[in-house]
Amino acid sequence: TSYNIYWSESPGVTTASGTVISGATSPFVHLGRTNGATYYYIITSVNSFGEYPIASAEVSATANLHPTNIAAVAGDGQVEISWATVAGATSYNIYWDLASGCTRATANLISNVTSPYTHVGLANGTRYYYSVTAVHPTGETFGPYPVNATPTAP
Repeated sequence: TSYNIYWSESPGVTTASGTVISGATSPFVHLGRTNGATYYYIITSVNSFGEYPIASAEVSATANLHPTNIAAVAGDGQVEISWATVAGATSYNIYWDLASGCTRATANLISNVTSPYTHVGLANGTRYYYSVTAVHPTGETFGPYPVNATPTAP
């Protein structure tokens, strides 16, 4: 009917040593983890008779890092976007839009870029919103907040 997830920041987690998350269902997202930290997990199943005493094999995961220190600096018809590099990232993507709700689903994609990146050919006086993602072997992580800048003529 549900699962108990036992986790630890050290390998060798057991039902006795791990912190339990009771009543979990699949899929489960373990929020509030520290970016870059590795966590170790085992899972037990629970039914109407109680918890099954044999746990799964231990697995580990490193919380995906997202870009930080994202900055957008406007110039004449351009915006330079920069960010702090992320350990383990294989590439970066920039999502841009004219609306503040810049998401992967609605924004324009500039893929496989490095910091700093200069977005050129923009209209002066128009505000542009940017979010930067780090691409990891396990997926893409969105930055925490979009930044914006308005290009202006010198």
